[in-house]
Amino acid sequence: MSTKHNLPPELAGFEARLRAEPLAASGVDRDGLMYQAGWAAAEASRKSGWLWPTTSVVLAASVVVLAALLLSSSSEMSSVARVEVETKPVAVPVVVVEPKEPVINTWRQPKLRWTSRSPFLVMRERALRMEFDEPDSMAWADGDYVPKAVTARELMQEIL
Repeated sequence: MSTKHNLPPELAGFEARLRAEPLAASGVDRDGLMYQAGWAAAEASRKSGWLWPTTSVVLAASVVVLAALLLSSSSEMSSVARVEVETKPVAVPVVVVEPKEPVINTWRQPKLRWTSRSPFLVMRERALRMEFDEPDSMAWADGDYVPKAVTARELMQEIL
């Protein structure tokens, strides 16, 4: 026990009484108990373990049936006669489509500005398009970035 943390005097007497009290001997055979628990677990799994063996037997039987069908169908295929069919060319009508002038869409969606009343989906859409306004603390001055020392609270106030 650490010497830095001394107990208060009222608890020191209680600690001395606890230390003087001997531990009661347990009458439980720990090794025997664990052995019996292992046997009980094995017996329980043996009683309820019919699902996997049954599934394995069904799958093995289906594999045997499919293999027999495959072998029997391959012997029948050797006696099948081959028939050749002549192909004749077919006239396909040709449709001529006149090219049209492409329509140029000049409409652009206006840039959405974030306000405290903007819904979350507008913010998400702008974030995906990378259209966020820079906070004032990230403003560029004469082409050079001048970081401003700010606190997290000031940044939150600026964003909100």
